[in-house]
Amino acid sequence: MSIVERIVSRLDVNIDKVQLQLIDEDAEQARRGSSEKAYANIPDPNTSIQTINRLKALVQSLSADSKGLLNHRKLLGVLTQTQRSHKDIFYDKAVADDASVYQVVWVFAGKAAAQTLGVILNILLKHLSTIDDEIDYWDGILTSNFYTGYYTLQTAPSRAWSRAYEVYVGLRNTHLLDTRQSSRTVTQVWSQFYQLVQRNVQENFAQNATNAVKSPFARCRTQIREKRKSLKLLKDLNASAIGILLEESFALGNGDQLSDKSTVNISEWRNSVHRSTILMESVLQHLKNSDASLKEFEGNVSNNIAAQFQNEQHITTKNNTLQPLNIIERLVSILQVRIQDNATSTNVLVRQHGRPSPIVRYWIPASSALLSLSTLLRIITSRKAELLTWISEFGATLIDFWGNWVLKPIEDLIGTIRHDEQSEIAIMSRNSLKADQESLERMVVDFVSDHLPSSERSGPDVEMITAQVREGDLTAVLKAYERDLRKPFVGTIRGDLIRALLIQIQKTKVDVEVAVGGIDALLKSQELVFGFVGLTPGILVSYATLRGIGSFLGNRKGFRAGTEKQRIRRAIRNVNRILSEASSTPKGILSYRDYGLFISEAYVMSQSSQYTLPRSVLGDFKQDLADLMDVGKGVKSQMNVVGRIQWMYSRWI
Repeated sequence: MSIVERIVSRLDVNIDKVQLQLIDEDAEQARRGSSEKAYANIPDPNTSIQTINRLKALVQSLSADSKGLLNHRKLLGVLTQTQRSHKDIFYDKAVADDASVYQVVWVFAGKAAAQTLGVILNILLKHLSTIDDEIDYWDGILTSNFYTGYYTLQTAPSRAWSRAYEVYVGLRNTHLLDTRQSSRTVTQVWSQFYQLVQRNVQENFAQNATNAVKSPFARCRTQIREKRKSLKLLKDLNASAIGILLEESFALGNGDQLSDKSTVNISEWRNSVHRSTILMESVLQHLKNSDASLKEFEGNVSNNIAAQFQNEQHITTKNNTLQPLNIIERLVSILQVRIQDNATSTNVLVRQHGRPSPIVRYWIPASSALLSLSTLLRIITSRKAELLTWISEFGATLIDFWGNWVLKPIEDLIGTIRHDEQSEIAIMSRNSLKADQESLERMVVDFVSDHLPSSERSGPDVEMITAQVREGDLTAVLKAYERDLRKPFVGTIRGDLIRALLIQIQKTKVDVEVAVGGIDALLKSQELVFGFVGLTPGILVSYATLRGIGSFLGNRKGFRAGTEKQRIRRAIRNVNRILSEASSTPKGILSYRDYGLFISEAYVMSQSSQYTLPRSVLGDFKQDLADLMDVGKGVKSQMNVVGRIQWMYSRWI
């Protein structure tokens, strides 16, 4: 729920309380059985019930709880359709004289006024956001000499054209004057010409001297400051309008708001709806006068409201249906005419004092691109084959990356999960260790058999020797090797020394294969881990690329997130500044302008939070924002809320 929706919803709840109070008063009057009626004509009860049911359906169509905040076009459609389709209620005095019907008509008018207030607040807040963007644009130009110089170059053709047009107008006026005075004598013409030149020189000497001294750069900076000043005045007027609408709308005669009372004087409530309607029309009407100062604007609105309200109270006839009918017609006029006029005047002022048109801003790069277009086309044509090769190689690289680093690791991982033998990790052949072990056993048995003493002719114990070899015991071979080392020449001639060396080499090979087999078993036990490791790089690169493209195209995160973070930080700073200035005043009350700026900054915070804060904390932020907007708690409490927002959400802003 946005800020404006929350405001309209609160007003809607208060109007529902008034409606319940009206129902209770009718029930109390019926219970007492009073024969005294508020109106002379008593309509048919069945007709009255049908009329009230139709009105309740209309009231429900404007309820903020069921329909939310209606937009400008939809609200205007509801009101105009109501005027056309229910003329018998609003224009038939015999039907409208019923007290119950009259009360429901007032409730309908009150809800329509609340919805219209929401539409106007939304429009003014959007205008403030647009004006802020234009002011930020000029601030960015003024903070850099380079940007100021670039702006001077951008606007040089338009300034030259304006100057040429002024000269043309002057020459044309002079020609017309000469034509009219052609019948006069030469002496009279020259005398008048001399007087005109002398007066013109005297009037414009100071200005021309200043302009002659100033450079185009300095003149542009002066022009930018004037435009920014005009935009700031327009911003203050719109902010003051928001503050006036929020402070004075639906206020009772003593200045209290509807939400401050449990029971309301119905006559005062009707006057508040009437006064609020006049207020909305008066604010939109006086916003068109951009030359008025802030004080003049607030004074004009106040005087106009008092005069119109008093005048309409005097001319209101005894027909009580006239006043709610006038309110509805005034609301339709506001939606049809006043809002459109305000939008038109604001857009004209923003175009007049805001950033230059796109043609002025981009004619330099567009001209550069146009001038270099032929060169660019020539380069593309001459290197067409190379460009096509680069494009094809880039596409092939993407395809190979996707196949070799994403699809293939996924296939291997699936094979590992299914225990596919072709996908198992192996760093040695399956039967290599077994064959080398058996060969070593045979070599040792043969060596021991050849070196048995003559007393042991029955043959060696093959099983015992084999068991010793499997355990790595080559004692018999090593003893013969040590003996041959004493007489290496004899051992070499006999071949025993070489055989012993070869057996030890085979033993080393078997030991290495046993170690490698252990490593191979370890790798096989972690096949799934290695499968995920092989898949991770391709998945990470693909995910990062797709997310970057999605963020860039979606425009929700990425570049916009950084901009929105800057906006929300600036809004928090401005809110803190506004509240600090209010706390330093004797009464600690915000002016209309400051209150409007406060609501505007809260609106910016609400909008920017959609792009910067995660959904898990977005609800908490909106609750804190609602606490911040509760002016009834006082400035000190609001300052505490600002501090809570700063430390609570500093991670994301």
